[in-house]
Amino acid sequence: MVGAIVAGGLVVLVVAVLAVAALLTVVPLWRLYQRAGRPGWAAIVPIFSQYTLCEVVGRPVWWLIWLFIPYVNVVFWLIFAIDLARSFGKSTGFGVGLWLLPIVFLPILGYGSAPYLGPRAAAPPAGPAAPGSTRSPDCPRCGRPSRAGERYCATCGAPLPAP
Repeated sequence: MVGAIVAGGLVVLVVAVLAVAALLTVVPLWRLYQRAGRPGWAAIVPIFSQYTLCEVVGRPVWWLIWLFIPYVNVVFWLIFAIDLARSFGKSTGFGVGLWLLPIVFLPILGYGSAPYLGPRAAAPPAGPAAPGSTRSPDCPRCGRPSRAGERYCATCGAPLPAP
């Protein structure tokens, strides 16, 4: 009888911890989708959430198939995390942190001040600046050429100097 009570208590504890972990990832993801101009409620719909993530980072929708393949999905979640970090002007290291500790890094991204810069994976590479163009100067950290209107480097996430 005592064992059943202890087992029931452990089940309640595990469910409570999982509910808190889900809230710590779903609520910031809701805010993140809103900041990217997508519906926030997409964060709570299982497959549609990943579809929305594909739109936010600029990956093709057929990439969702890779998320259903065991072991392969780990690599693709890493790619999605790095693309998500770059879409908000953050570095690759922040993307790895987002992949390893989403409970910590999603709230930083969802409630932080980093602006949504658009889908980084779909962004074409920037070409050389034409004379007299209004394009921002190259990134001071990594030297990547930037496009007009960019405020953060898409490669390293460093703030770009004003044109």
